[in-house]
Amino acid sequence: MFRRIALMTLLCLCSTLFAHAQETRPASRPTSKPTSKPTKALAAKKWVDEMATPIKIGKKGDWAEYGSPIKMKAQTSLKAIANAPTNFKDKVVLLRGTISKICTKKGCWLRMRDQGEEIFVKFKDYAFFAPRNLSGHNVLLEGKVTFETVKEAERRHMAEDAGKSPEEIAKIKGDEKEIRMMAHAMRIMEPQASRNAQMVMIGEHDNTQRLYSLEKIVADSKAYLGKEIDVAGQLVAVNANSFVIESNGKRLSLRFTNPRPDLKLIVLLKASSRPAFVRAHGKLIEKEGKRELAVMTASVVY
Repeated sequence: MFRRIALMTLLCLCSTLFAHAQETRPASRPTSKPTSKPTKALAAKKWVDEMATPIKIGKKGDWAEYGSPIKMKAQTSLKAIANAPTNFKDKVVLLRGTISKICTKKGCWLRMRDQGEEIFVKFKDYAFFAPRNLSGHNVLLEGKVTFETVKEAERRHMAEDAGKSPEEIAKIKGDEKEIRMMAHAMRIMEPQASRNAQMVMIGEHDNTQRLYSLEKIVADSKAYLGKEIDVAGQLVAVNANSFVIESNGKRLSLRFTNPRPDLKLIVLLKASSRPAFVRAHGKLIEKEGKRELAVMTASVVY
């Protein structure tokens, strides 16, 4: 036993001495000049990509999920809904199909097709957005089925969001009835596509809180002063100490109550030249005669 302990001690001592010799050995001269320092833009993009994570990826990497987890097992055929629409009105169903069109501005809506039928889909409470390059990909959607009359103005607006030409938009005339879904969960079956959209959580943000209309808040901000609210919009400007979001032409300035690296994150998101969309929870305050949201938590999709 004594010999075994002594042998092990000797081996450890030799290993330590060898490691020390390797560390103290003078390094050889570099054969080439050191590479230049990365630019600020590249450093910003690298930092953002390290901070961001896909919203949820399957263990085998065969799907990516947005919004709430999908709970339903049985799928409903889109053709069955089209054949008997009144049987499915206001019912929650699970649909599978291929994305035929998508909002190219921010991914806030899409159209899914299956067996010759098509459904228009929005996302409940704007809790998440779809990656804007998803056309042609397979998707599972869970949500409530509705039947709505779409006004001509909305049809033209959606055509504009889809990237249609002015000539194509001008041809849209009259109202139209269509099958719709308000989805609370989306599972993309090709996760490599979903990784082009990322979400960064700032604080313990809860996307299930009631979302207030940014237009109403801006129009009657006095009524919301001192209240905690959730708002959402596209990131359109970043200042030294705040940033600005926009929705339907209305803008609101937001400021973090505890910046930490959070404000830097927003700045870097903007610097990465990728559209960013913010959902924030905070208190509407008045500062130096200007009303803004003092942000407590937020989620950023870009």
